[in-house]
Amino acid sequence: MQKFLRPWAKNSGLKSRAKQSRFMEQMYTAIYFAILGPVGLFVMSRTPVWYFNTRGMYEGFPHKTHEAYFKFYYLFQAAYWAQQAIVLSLGMEKPRKDYKELVGHHITTLFLIALSYRFHFTYMGLAVYVTHDISDFFLAVSEIQVREEHQLTDNDENEFNAEQALDYIQRQKQLALDSASNAIASASSKLTNGKTTSAETYQEGTTKRKANGKKA
Repeated sequence: MQKFLRPWAKNSGLKSRAKQSRFMEQMYTAIYFAILGPVGLFVMSRTPVWYFNTRGMYEGFPHKTHEAYFKFYYLFQAAYWAQQAIVLSLGMEKPRKDYKELVGHHITTLFLIALSYRFHFTYMGLAVYVTHDISDFFLAVSEIQVREEHQLTDNDENEFNAEQALDYIQRQKQLALDSASNAIASASSKLTNGKTTSAETYQEGTTKRKANGKKA
């Protein structure tokens, strides 16, 4: 991959190896999610959770059987995150300011993937995969463009603005993921409450019918 991406980084005017490495990391991320994002949407389109239908996450639970392409996609994504965690843990990438948080994020992600697969919450995991992949693609592309534009107009003010832009993008991404998680939790609560209300209504109706029968 470096044979293809390093010349691109050099042609973009990035001279230091640190900047070239960071550019290649983001380009690799963009390429990966550009492929896996549409694949995830295709996989989702063939499941009950298409277009983030939260009701489909719980209907027929537990979901113990899946088609081969679904399992391949799910486990391929798990392998990617395992690889990312290993790369970060071994220090194969230049450490960032949020290095500890990033390593913790990857380890937590692996635990969630493993638990979702073990306890059959794979439809919910699929929705999280797709949300994350699509947003991360735009984040990676934005960071690449910011770095290229910064290199063309190399001065301190633009460097400050570039860092601000990246921080803003990352915050927006986190807000979007938090909103998706809250939406799933809210839908789960509504579904549970709906089942409870239906059971209570049925019980109340049964009681009334018995009372009317006795009166008759």
